[in-house]
Amino acid sequence: MKVCSSAYSKMSFGFLNFLELSLPGLCQTQQTDKPEICIFCFAFGSLTSEEWFSMFEFHSKAYAILERISVLLSARTYRMLKQMLGCCKVYISESRNRAAKVSIELASKLFPGAAIVNKFEDITYNGVGYTMVSKLVPDPSSDSYPLKNAVFSMIKAAFEAIDLKLHGGTHPRLGVVDHVCFHPLALTYLEQMAGIAKPLADDIGCNLRVPTFLYGAAHEEGRKLDSIRRAMGYFKPNANGNQWRGGLKSGPLPLKPDKGPDQVIESKGVINLCAVGGDRVQLEVERLAMTEGMAVGKDDDSRPICKNIGVRLESAYVLGFSQRKGKPTQNFRIRKCHHCFLTIWSWSSCLHKDKKKGMKQSMLICCKLYISESRNLAALDSIERAARLDPETAMVNKFLDRAYNRVTYTLVSHIAHDSTGCPIYSPLQQTVVSMVEAACQAINLELHSGAHPRLGVVDDIIFHPLAQTSLDEAAWLARSVAGDIGNRFQLPIFLYGAAHPLGKAPDAIRRELGYYRPNFMGNQWAGWALPEILSVRPDEGPVQVSPARGIAMIGACPWVAMYNVPIISTDVSATRRIARMVSARGGGLPGVQTLGLFHGEESTEIACILLEPNQVGADRVQNRVELLAAEEGLDVEKGYFTDCSQEMLIDKYMKLTLDAPPRLM
Repeated sequence: MKVCSSAYSKMSFGFLNFLELSLPGLCQTQQTDKPEICIFCFAFGSLTSEEWFSMFEFHSKAYAILERISVLLSARTYRMLKQMLGCCKVYISESRNRAAKVSIELASKLFPGAAIVNKFEDITYNGVGYTMVSKLVPDPSSDSYPLKNAVFSMIKAAFEAIDLKLHGGTHPRLGVVDHVCFHPLALTYLEQMAGIAKPLADDIGCNLRVPTFLYGAAHEEGRKLDSIRRAMGYFKPNANGNQWRGGLKSGPLPLKPDKGPDQVIESKGVINLCAVGGDRVQLEVERLAMTEGMAVGKDDDSRPICKNIGVRLESAYVLGFSQRKGKPTQNFRIRKCHHCFLTIWSWSSCLHKDKKKGMKQSMLICCKLYISESRNLAALDSIERAARLDPETAMVNKFLDRAYNRVTYTLVSHIAHDSTGCPIYSPLQQTVVSMVEAACQAINLELHSGAHPRLGVVDDIIFHPLAQTSLDEAAWLARSVAGDIGNRFQLPIFLYGAAHPLGKAPDAIRRELGYYRPNFMGNQWAGWALPEILSVRPDEGPVQVSPARGIAMIGACPWVAMYNVPIISTDVSATRRIARMVSARGGGLPGVQTLGLFHGEESTEIACILLEPNQVGADRVQNRVELLAAEEGLDVEKGYFTDCSQEMLIDKYMKLTLDAPPRLM
């Protein structure tokens, strides 16, 4: 191991970078069987690069090393920086006016760099909370910052669509937009989020003319939220002893706002705006609960540490991040600094298997979308454009079947966690929702037909954990996506597998809904054949079905393999007999589910799901089908997989996401 300490130029957000990285091959040394490592470190502090350089006398080799670092990092620095995430929670006093909520959500979509990752509505309180997450650009307080712009756009839309004078609910509030709170997430610090909150407060106060109160890190003295609320009479219901109706009376405010006018407009009210860490939010909520006698539940700490995110720098991979506050350093005159340590390994002198092992440490998750269309190229293009909106989600496979009139998309992305290890965010969520939206807009199930059963335009969405991701994490993401799709598009959603509270199997749900019964020519599925009012209540979304969209199933399960075996015969009855004898349900191979289907004009096919492909693989399925087909006097072709293996998916994901050029937001 070689240890080299050197300075690195300032990044654009104005902090000194004293970078500690393990980058290989920076010094010319003899090749060994172990990766070579050079360690750097960076801190955020007040020391200028000129002062730093004056402390050290670098000989020519040190300068050569520094120059090499610049070359390696210049093209990839943003890839590291864009893993810095910020969160904003926006609490709006309206949940019953659907048109107002649609307007607010459309406003957020004007800035695709910031995604709504959670939405919580309470009809009784008559309030809605949006949680947004965005990557940070190098200068978080600049006008190009997507989270700030998206939040401002939502606030403006809320004031245009909601009149506080007409509002009533059982939760206290001070304004149309009652509360806006910024939280630091991965590799981000509270001071950076305060640097976003303050300019936003300026915009709200000056441009929208709404009194704005700052607290937490956004306030110069760190004022507490409850002190503002008490002064403004927040906790006093004004109707029936437990209701809040109308807004603050127009006129002077009892407390001078930090931004905006001293006069309040009753139809708008005031805004509280802050930047706090997740732990402080929880402490404040708990303190308010005790002080005011309010019933408040526990919330998770919202400070995730993103580890093993697989950032690539040329021939090296970042396999981990750690962060901590540094102690004051008198020698270097850095009074307040944060250190971020990266572990970057080179694979140039490592075995290929070690490289794969390192990649697999990423917290990755896979999603397969089964969409009922393969012949309408314009519809497919629209869906695929939606899939490409976020570069951190990769489409690693696409499988078209014209006979079935069905397409499968396989997506891979990562999951971010909070400090307790609970999942809180994945780029995959918004990507899947966008693809579903595109599919529902471009495809009409009433005009669809094919030789494969289906229940909806988006027939099935399944999440599989990859690498070190757990099934519980996949289930969390499946439920989050189901909630978004069901509520946003009014689409009935049935959960299955680990995403279902009781672990219900997908085939059990399908039998209840008549999935396996063809409704056209004895071997085709055409249009919508089920009642428009479901007899079985879905887990998300309405009971009423749109015949143009149908319903969707969403689940989470361990990795399964899809393997199809063609039969050279048009006798679909014989194919179905063979399929049943191959399946576990019919007394055949354990962990194998089958379906005998018509496939084209001159053949049929046995579509197989291998639930435990490591135990019962494609070879055993192929042999059993050939044996049973021979007894029927039928010829069998070699089967095929409709998707890649887990290892291939991970390799494709790494190649697609890590080798791509950095892209500014």
